Amino acid sequence: MAGWLALMLIVAIAGRETTRELNVFQIMEVRSTLGLLMLYPLVRLNGGLAAMRTSRPLQHVGRNLIHYAAQLGWFFALTLIPIGQVVAIEFTMPIWTAILAAMFLGERITIWKLSAIVLGLVGVIVIVRPATGEINPGQLIALAAAVGFGISIAVVKSLTRTEQTLAIIFWMLTVQAAASLLPALYVWTWPSPAVWGWSIVIAFCGTSNSTTRLFGLSART
Repeated sequence: MAGWLALMLIVAIAGRETTRELNVFQIMEVRSTLGLLMLYPLVRLNGGLAAMRTSRPLQHVGRNLIHYAAQLGWFFALTLIPIGQVVAIEFTMPIWTAILAAMFLGERITIWKLSAIVLGLVGVIVIVRPATGEINPGQLIALAAAVGFGISIAVVKSLTRTEQTLAIIFWMLTVQAAASLLPALYVWTWPSPAVWGWSIVIAFCGTSNSTTRLFGLSART
């Protein structure tokens, strides 16, 4: 999970630089397609595409469409509010995950978890400072993205009970590449060399981010 945090911060910086030039739909398509290319050698080493078969396709599709929408919102929020606020609001994700896991996966919310939830919300409020009286659309979008990520992770916690980590990542990238293909083609512009570099960083760190997070969830399932 510490690795996930470090990679997420790198993706935030790369995402801010990339959104200066590219539409968020194009960023998502490039991120997913490059991620699949990077993942393919591991797929080959672990039995090929046949090993990626799943008995829970609907859960994969549903989870990844929610995750896709959350990522779109997250990248869009980067264009509206400071990176620090986006990261702070995203840190509410474990709160929503804990609540959803308690509601649907039978996990207990202990006094320690409850204390962490309260302190986490207080910390985010201090950083975002909504008492200014101004409701920033970027903050609302980032919050919606955090809730979406929380739902996605709750579903992943269920998937890790029967699915391999590599298969979960493969279906995530496949579904998201398909979902963003037509919107990305509609707004497509060729990235500059610098933005191609940032896009590769997003694809590499984003895919590694998801992998480290899944290993963390599998270790705690």
